[in-house]
Amino acid sequence: MKYFTIKPINPDDFQILEKIDKSIFPLKSQQTIFSKTQISQNIICYVAHALLNAETKPSFRPVGYINLLFANNESEILSFAVAKNYRGYGIGKGLIALTLKKLIAADCQAVFLEVRQSNETAKAIYTKFGFSKIGVRPNYYSDNHEDAISMSLHNIQNAEFLSFLQSALNMLAYYRLSGN
Repeated sequence: MKYFTIKPINPDDFQILEKIDKSIFPLKSQQTIFSKTQISQNIICYVAHALLNAETKPSFRPVGYINLLFANNESEILSFAVAKNYRGYGIGKGLIALTLKKLIAADCQAVFLEVRQSNETAKAIYTKFGFSKIGVRPNYYSDNHEDAISMSLHNIQNAEFLSFLQSALNMLAYYRLSGN
């Protein structure tokens, strides 16, 4: 991988994103959520595309996404994933940082999410971006009845947080601004 970009979802991404989603969340029932992002104004999806071959014909391929619901100046992260073989390049950090920047520009005041209690990697990245635990949802996940940790992020409408997000993006060696 040479580098990655992040841009809004495109119908050409659906099939690959559904494969990524199914490989990471095999029992999840919302396999068709990607196509719904095109019809609903409240569902937003950003997709990370990796440049796979710059020497011959450049080829960008979806390798991660973040899906969220936005309404009434609040947002909920519905789903967030990076393909297993593309982890460790900052793609997840890029998706979160760029998404939060876009939410700030849209006057979002708070962001919420649920994460598996056992998913230490996800909890660490969310905490790094300022999310804090607000509760536990017992037996939330239907596949194994694991608890979900509810997290939230508030007070994002300030220059200091925006600067932090831009700094996080600037530190990603493989991230490049997209034309979209």
